Amino acid sequence: MWTIEELKYKKESEDRIEFKQGENGNISYDGGSKIKPAERRRCILGYVIALCNEGGGSLVIGMHDSYPHKVIGTKQSEGKIGELESNIYRDTNIRPTIYELYENPETKQGRVLVIDVPSRPIGMVFKFEDVALMRVGEELKPMSDEVYLKIIEEKEPDFSQKICKEATLYDLDDEAINILRHKYSIKQNNPLNSS
Repeated sequence: MWTIEELKYKKESEDRIEFKQGENGNISYDGGSKIKPAERRRCILGYVIALCNEGGGSLVIGMHDSYPHKVIGTKQSEGKIGELESNIYRDTNIRPTIYELYENPETKQGRVLVIDVPSRPIGMVFKFEDVALMRVGEELKPMSDEVYLKIIEEKEPDFSQKICKEATLYDLDDEAINILRHKYSIKQNNPLNSS
């Protein structure tokens, strides 16, 4: 979880954070009635999808997007954080962590809404209205073919490729080694000597 002081000095690209003012809770959840696709994407779901595709990050609502980021405050999803979290999961299968911060916690002034978005699973791309999104500067754009292909070609590492640093020779099972030798000799068409 971030603090307001930490957020003030975060950089959008480097720290994978998207700042939106949203003073009156005016950021559309799903693009609303906007007709142009580029305008519809600039919504909570669009940014959640893009951040997830980029390895995770945070959507911060209620702070100015120019650096250093000043608190403006927002009414976005006020009193409805659980509902927002549930809706995002229902509509995207992405489970964010959502919380509120206050510039002045005693008076509850300067409310900031933070939506922490997890990274996508290996080899999986998320889409908004059938378009894989990524952030490019201040905009949400369709993911380039190069990035899309790179992601879908990712594979989980094979567990047998991993090095177990704590293992010693004494951890090896003699019977398992003999089975491996036998199977390898069959594969190589080279029968084991009886010696």
